[in-house]
Amino acid sequence: MDIYKEQMAQELPRLFDGAMGTLYAQSTGMSSDLVEAANVTNPEAIRSIHGRYLEAGAQCLLT
Repeated sequence: MDIYKEQMAQELPRLFDGAMGTLYAQSTGMSSDLVEAANVTNPEAIRSIHGRYLEAGAQCLLT
């Protein structure tokens, strides 16, 4: 087994939750349909939500 596979076998699996649109809608009062463009139109809200994920212990962020 190569080192990468060995390391991955010892770590917990990475789980991804698709709740970004829901959190965006709750945080901004805007439609979750707008979250796809929010990286450009509302980057402060996206940074804030990602910050909350990091504070909660997230190890991976996807935007």
